[in-house]
Amino acid sequence: LLLYVSCFPQLIAGPIVQYGDVALSISKRSTTVDDFSAGMRRFAIGLGKKVLIANICGEALNALPSAGNDMSLTGAWLGAFLYALQIYFDFSAYSDMAIGLGRVIGFKYKENFNYQYISSSITEFWRRWHMSLSGFFRKYVYIPLGGNRKGAKRTALNLMIVWSLTGLWHGASWNFVAWGMYYGILLLAEKFVFPEAIEKTPKALRHVFTLAAVLFGWVIFYHTDTAEMFAHLKAMVGLSGVIIDEGTISVIKTYTVFPLIGMILSTPILPALKKMTMKKQWLEKTGIIAGTILLTAVLILSILFLVGESYNPFIYFRF
Repeated sequence: LLLYVSCFPQLIAGPIVQYGDVALSISKRSTTVDDFSAGMRRFAIGLGKKVLIANICGEALNALPSAGNDMSLTGAWLGAFLYALQIYFDFSAYSDMAIGLGRVIGFKYKENFNYQYISSSITEFWRRWHMSLSGFFRKYVYIPLGGNRKGAKRTALNLMIVWSLTGLWHGASWNFVAWGMYYGILLLAEKFVFPEAIEKTPKALRHVFTLAAVLFGWVIFYHTDTAEMFAHLKAMVGLSGVIIDEGTISVIKTYTVFPLIGMILSTPILPALKKMTMKKQWLEKTGIIAGTILLTAVLILSILFLVGESYNPFIYFRF
């Protein structure tokens, strides 16, 4: 038990590992060269996500004009987009590094993120985002409250309780409570109000709506100042009266490459390419060599960026 509660790779920020997930590894733990190699590759991927994408998206976000009456429509959406990338690559980077370190020392943790930005519904989004947290609340709060076994009204109440607690889990601030309630209402709407309409809507449109709803949600999550939050949301729906501003144009010109790479990596394009290379032996060998070279380059580049920066905290730690 002491080893479980103090196991350093995932101790501070996740993924949330339940005792049953690692009980066998604790009693019969083994390490292999293959596990060590796979673990270090996963750690390098996580380091690259954090240093090369999350940090740079954070810098771009900070360079945008702050939320207020002068925030433009373009700046508001760009800010939401950059934060969506920053928080995903920051959160998933920590999980990747924890999973990688765990595998190096003989523990196999469950996956925590699964390309949530390709979701076509809010329900699907939360099946893919921070899966260990969703599973924790489902097991220890939603099911003990009765889950969906006691009628529609009780199910709705249980969902709102769970999502209120999910908001508070991230911090004692009203914006987190509002963020939790926001998702609770969206999930209830999908489940009870618009299930047939959603089913008949083309998948592409559902995907666009889901992404828009998620971006609005990240704006609520980002701003602890209520006035700034509402100013940002107003700008996103065009009520600021400004389409684009010089500050936003400057950010677009300065920060393009790494956020664009992040957008690509937030989709399952690379796994699909990897699967294609496995169909032919020569392609598979080429893919392994190319992957090794790419990961080595990512590791070197990450170290160079770390040397150039003095402060690289995980925003994951705030929540």
